[in-house]
Amino acid sequence: AAAVAAERYDGGEVLIDGVASWLMSQALGESQVAEIFEGCCVRMLGAGLPLVRGLISFRTLHPLFASVTLIWRRGGSIDTTEHLHEEAFSSEQWLRSPMHYLLTTRTDTLRRRLVGEDATLDFPVLADLRDEGATDYLILATLFGNAPDDNYQSDGVMTSWTTDRPRGFNDWDIAQLQRLSRRLAVACKVQIKDQIAHNVLDTYLGPDAGRLVLSGQIRRGDGQHVHAVIWYSDMRRSTALAESMPPEHFLALVNSYFECTAGAVIAAGGQV
Repeated sequence: AAAVAAERYDGGEVLIDGVASWLMSQALGESQVAEIFEGCCVRMLGAGLPLVRGLISFRTLHPLFASVTLIWRRGGSIDTTEHLHEEAFSSEQWLRSPMHYLLTTRTDTLRRRLVGEDATLDFPVLADLRDEGATDYLILATLFGNAPDDNYQSDGVMTSWTTDRPRGFNDWDIAQLQRLSRRLAVACKVQIKDQIAHNVLDTYLGPDAGRLVLSGQIRRGDGQHVHAVIWYSDMRRSTALAESMPPEHFLALVNSYFECTAGAVIAAGGQV
């Protein structure tokens, strides 16, 4: 029995090494975060890690969204949730989440057994996972660089892993999840930064101009001939309104104006 266990352990190490190597190759490629995460979860499962669910969450830089969460379930596809700025870090769900706890306590690891005498369901999501059949939960924080004083601005990724194996994760499982989560963070960091660059340039230059800049057309005088209709409009009395209205009310008015005007342009294929 000991020999069989040792053989399985050695075989597991080889398979885990393969997953780690694959993740490093993804850092050099152009796959999207969802593709990398799904591929990682499937390979981890094939390497013997008893996963039933995986989650990765990270901040982004986008006019509408503050963060993105991807959830993988065994036998299923990836579910993606984009969290709006006004609710990403203020909702009740966030404030009572393990991710909020890790950031505010500057902790990088939290593990909770979900069944048995050692069960600890101190976050609402843990009870939900237990009800879905999960038995053990591990969440890991991987920050990029030094964390600023404002934890909500921390640049990095959160990964959580869940199993439905009756005895939960063992020490070997946890060690491999920690190892692979760091490599997953490296692979995703490259793609997250690339997507943020696209978001910023799309927002401030427009998709076409942003794409040209990223392709290398940044020299003074670079350009191209295009067929275009240019529309300019202004909000009447905007200066007087800005001086007479509370700032938050004026910004709400400007955003409404933007939705009415720019929204129609974007819907028709134009760029702002």
